[in-house]
Amino acid sequence: MNNLQSQQLVEAIQIWSGRYMSPMPSRSEQRVLQKYGVEKGIQLMKEIKQLEDDFYASDAHITAASLQEMHVQALEAFRNKHTHLDVEIGNILAWCYTYDYK
Repeated sequence: MNNLQSQQLVEAIQIWSGRYMSPMPSRSEQRVLQKYGVEKGIQLMKEIKQLEDDFYASDAHITAASLQEMHVQALEAFRNKHTHLDVEIGNILAWCYTYDYK
């Protein structure tokens, strides 16, 4: 993934998740499609959904003793698997994950 693609994926996942727009996750595929058009939006959503699935494969919500520990464990596992990704992607998914399992 080149730098331009990485920046676009970061922006798309911010738009999809509602990060920096809402105090809590508010996922919306429609916002991504509106921003990038149908063809590119669908492609980005496939990538986002795969990354979300990878992040949510974590069992930190079961094993961690606190929300903070859950956040750290899940994020660390994701980053170890996806070392090539911009750290903001993991941060956004951790925000969603921690909110969902609060």
